[in-house]
Amino acid sequence: MLANAHRKNEPIPTDFVLSEVEPDCADEVITNDQLSRAWKLVPDKDREVLRLAAWEGLNGKELAQALGISEGGAGAALSRARASLRKAWEQQN
Repeated sequence: MLANAHRKNEPIPTDFVLSEVEPDCADEVITNDQLSRAWKLVPDKDREVLRLAAWEGLNGKELAQALGISEGGAGAALSRARASLRKAWEQQN
């Protein structure tokens, strides 16, 4: 829609654009609460893998070194951890 309006030099109604991008704060709080509950359901080992990858920003090689396993093992551990978090999230919804 934005690209079409730009090509046609038509004004874009700002109320429409803002309503599309501004999240409702209440929804955000609920989502954070749900994520917190789901996070507590994830096994400790999986939480550590997710924390190292997501929050610490470790790449595959660094993750493997931190966990003391091979890169392939680190990739598998990260995949399992993500699946564990996904399952816990789905249980909350």
